[in-house]
Amino acid sequence: ETPKEIIKNEKNLKFAFISDVHLNGKFDGSKLKTAFEKMKNEDVELVLIGGDFLDNSYKSVTDDIKSIIDETNFKHGIYLVLGNHEYYGGIDGNIEYIKNLGINILRDEIVEIEGITIVGRDDRYNKKRKSLDKLLKNIDKKSSVIVIDHNPQSLKELGNEKVDLYLSGHTHKGQLFPFNLVVDYMYENSCGYRKIGETHTYVSSGLGTWMIPYRIGSSSQIMIFK
Repeated sequence: ETPKEIIKNEKNLKFAFISDVHLNGKFDGSKLKTAFEKMKNEDVELVLIGGDFLDNSYKSVTDDIKSIIDETNFKHGIYLVLGNHEYYGGIDGNIEYIKNLGINILRDEIVEIEGITIVGRDDRYNKKRKSLDKLLKNIDKKSSVIVIDHNPQSLKELGNEKVDLYLSGHTHKGQLFPFNLVVDYMYENSCGYRKIGETHTYVSSGLGTWMIPYRIGSSSQIMIFK
């Protein structure tokens, strides 16, 4: 059997992955706008967001985020999975706010873009979310599969499922030293690239920050994949 390769796709898809934006009064729209502009300059066609887009409640966001998103207008749009902070801040109101921005939310849902299957898992905070097995049950085995799941704790679920790329965030790479060492101990992959079995995994250190608006021993991150 000939191994399936993403490069067999006649179309090339260039997409960006960010996570843990933590939009609030401190991480303002200008920083998000700068990040989106960098993506546009790299000819990104699709943006995937790995949860914690909001710090807590959408009510703390004072900038006009919708205008920023409308200005960038990525070819295939923006898709987001939920993180624990969306739940902390009132899930229903936060979901409505995010949808009104023009962002697509994947809650245990699947979308196909340019021949690539993208699986967005709801955050593990939702105890009723579907298992990875269940989500992947009816997926075309010949398709390239990307799974987005906010918390990399879920990497423990990886078995013989056909997943090519698994994207997570949540850890911030500890954000401040020495918490970097703590998250390294807690997660099979706490930040960056690691191949687990046959699956390529990437855990983002995040775009924004939590509680304290600075980092020591970690940096903000935009990942671009082709």
